[in-house]
Amino acid sequence: MSSLIGEPLAATAATRAKAWHDEQPRPAPWQPARPLRRRGRAGARGCLACPSAPGKAMVAAPSGRARAKTNTVRRSLHQLTFALVMTLSAIVFLVVVAHQVYTYDLKPLAAFCLPVVPVFFAFTSLLYMRGRSLAAGKDQVWTLYAAERSMQATVFYLSGVVVGASVYGLLQVLGFAFDPAHPTSAGLWLLLFLAPYVLMQIGFYFFMTAVWTVVPQLLRPVSSKEVWRRIALEPSLQ
Repeated sequence: MSSLIGEPLAATAATRAKAWHDEQPRPAPWQPARPLRRRGRAGARGCLACPSAPGKAMVAAPSGRARAKTNTVRRSLHQLTFALVMTLSAIVFLVVVAHQVYTYDLKPLAAFCLPVVPVFFAFTSLLYMRGRSLAAGKDQVWTLYAAERSMQATVFYLSGVVVGASVYGLLQVLGFAFDPAHPTSAGLWLLLFLAPYVLMQIGFYFFMTAVWTVVPQLLRPVSSKEVWRRIALEPSLQ
């Protein structure tokens, strides 16, 4: 009895389900299916299956290993360029100092070295002010690091200038005289100028380190939005 009643009910339910399925709207045959998409690295949407070009392969994003290798090569080139610039600058500075000391004509050397000291002080002050005005982050850390390096450069360079002036004054008091056309053993006293040269060269190295650290930040184009991001203003301004 129950089986006789259940079979018509099951048939009625199946008929209603089929009728409901037939009433649902279906896409037109000319309308392509929507391709699957996924978010890319920078927020862009990339197509996984493009019906218009089924044989075209999707371009894969660079892997983390490739990006790390690129950063390593860039860092190596950066360090190599810095080493080359520092080596050439050190050689030029050594040749100039050695020539002026050997001829015992230190006035042009003093006229060249003394005006550099205010430049060191001014550059250090600007870096400290810039570092304090930036928001906490990578830019602020590197700027403050460059400021510390510049301060060390100022101390070493100024110490070299003071030591060099002291050695020159001491030789003048002792009545030292040297003729480069007829060198004698008294010329060994000129080796005392090696100490101020080393101090000034160390200062120049630290100064170039500071410049090399902060210059990449200063050479990039800066917009108002970038300035807002750096100084961390209100989010509504960003």
